[in-house]
Amino acid sequence: MANGSSVVGGKRELHLATIYPLSMAIALFEAAGLERPTDEVTLRDRARIVRKRELPSRNATESPS
Repeated sequence: MANGSSVVGGKRELHLATIYPLSMAIALFEAAGLERPTDEVTLRDRARIVRKRELPSRNATESPS
């Protein structure tokens, strides 16, 4: 696997960046959520979860027939 990525519980995790100050990290978190709307995005400060966007429900991502 590429540097900064690992597989945890069957999910691929990627360390995108280390960013300070926290306000800039939150801005990147919001942008990542817009760029990757079908992916779970988590912002951490070491082990502490600062913000987390869960995976959207499957019904929300399906297009109407």
